Amino acid sequence: MTRARVTLTVDRDARIIFVRYIGDVDGETIKESSISQFSDVENVWEYDAIFDLRRFDGVLLSPEVQELGERWRELVSSRDAGRRSAIITSDPFLIARLPATRQRFPGRIIEIFATFDEGLEWLRSGKLS
Repeated sequence: MTRARVTLTVDRDARIIFVRYIGDVDGETIKESSISQFSDVENVWEYDAIFDLRRFDGVLLSPEVQELGERWRELVSSRDAGRRSAIITSDPFLIARLPATRQRFPGRIIEIFATFDEGLEWLRSGKLS
């Protein structure tokens, strides 16, 4: 069985943060771990991000996404406007929640991709969708 965890890797040259949710990670762990790790990145608002959820077996409830968004906004103070986030998933529930997720992170451009390579290419291309 895979150990549930959240990993964060920073590519400072490319200005991309790679976040992976692996296994049955609960919403509280995602919130606390993500904000803690984001807080450790200097000028985190200057980075695009890839959220790789292909191996995520947990559930992130709407109130948890809302709180994560609130804590993110406190951390970046709207300085991330125009930065992009690629979510990698084929989960129909997460895809259906994309409009609500976008509302929780105003100013960021968020898209969903089926493959990691598609998401990374989109970030590197500078295209909006």
